[in-house]
Amino acid sequence: METGSGTPDESKERINDLNRQIKQTREKMELETRTFIEAAKAFTSEWIRREVERTEVSKNGIEGKKDNREEKTYGEENPQQEKSGEHEPDLAEQIARIPLVVEEYLNRDEYWIHRNELFHPGIAPDYLEFKKEKTRKQLTTCIRMLLGCAAELLSNREYALPESKIWVRERERRKYVCILRFSEEMEASLTRYLSMLEKLYSLDYELKFCKRKSRT
Repeated sequence: METGSGTPDESKERINDLNRQIKQTREKMELETRTFIEAAKAFTSEWIRREVERTEVSKNGIEGKKDNREEKTYGEENPQQEKSGEHEPDLAEQIARIPLVVEEYLNRDEYWIHRNELFHPGIAPDYLEFKKEKTRKQLTTCIRMLLGCAAELLSNREYALPESKIWVRERERRKYVCILRFSEEMEASLTRYLSMLEKLYSLDYELKFCKRKSRT
């Protein structure tokens, strides 16, 4: 590679060009990050709504009609809540908050490589694959924790939860542990994001090389 072997002006021009390309690549990756997060909001909200409703139908079918004693107990609790000014959000209100939770959990710099300074031993293919796989695993774990919100909703609504089969506790929260597949939109977005990662590393590597050469 002849990079860095030209005149000082040529080296400076190349450095400026690389900085411009890196900035553009980071901006594209940030747009893809937003696309993934928005797709994750829709996926998570729908998944949780479906899971809660499915469990609710199943529970109602098993329990049948409640006896008068249970109805009376339930009826006595509401006036107390109203008197104290407490309001228990209904299912629709709780699910409506899910996108805010997804935003809080997924929009973190630690998950998105382009937002951070790059540290890498060259641009070896094995290293790039390692970074891609690490990113995918981190995001998958985060989504599993977000789906745990369904378990929290079910628990708040007094459902019995089989902790060892579908949910496990991790970091004092429930985590979904069964097979998980991203939505088509999430998978396509993440694939595009990771495809840009190699370009970003390559540009950054060349930039560091040019800067070293310009100082010699």
